[in-house]
Amino acid sequence: DVGAPPAKPNDPVGPIVEASLGRVAPARTSTNLLETPHDEQLLEHYLTSQLTTISLNGEQRAVAKPDLFQAISPSPDGKWVKAILTRRPFSYTVPLSRFPKDTVVFSLSDERGPYIVSQLPLAEEIPIDFDSVRAGKRASGWRADTPATLYWVEALDGGDARAEVEYRDRILTLEAPFTGEPQLLWQSKLRYNSIVW
Repeated sequence: DVGAPPAKPNDPVGPIVEASLGRVAPARTSTNLLETPHDEQLLEHYLTSQLTTISLNGEQRAVAKPDLFQAISPSPDGKWVKAILTRRPFSYTVPLSRFPKDTVVFSLSDERGPYIVSQLPLAEEIPIDFDSVRAGKRASGWRADTPATLYWVEALDGGDARAEVEYRDRILTLEAPFTGEPQLLWQSKLRYNSIVW
């Protein structure tokens, strides 16, 4: 039970002032963005959840502490779960997909701490050029043809499609228990979109 959502304050919070801080990069416009501190509280309230395993006889076990889970996916062998966690600071200018986020892997069989796949900062200044993407590790997932192997994509051009580079993206893999070095699977001269194993 998450309880009642935070009540809207009766007193005005304004004035709300926004500053560009010298940024001149063009940005795409989006609708339904956060507008007030109360919106932030509501987002945090409704996004907070508890990752729990439930056995066939109904026994429940918490896997991690309650957090701002954006997405979860179990490994093919069912022993690990990959989670995308939303982090602060929240933004009033870009959607949730560009908020800071951590991608982590939890073990479902023991109490070891999570393996951190990536920690991405707030992405308010992605170039608007076609094929520009967020810098850093993105589009992570599980290889469907192995028991527990992660893959992720990294932009080799800083995410900027205007950059002159030999390769745009690379795909790396790492097998459980995620203690080794990631292995290069493939590099692409064009922007990566998706993969089917």
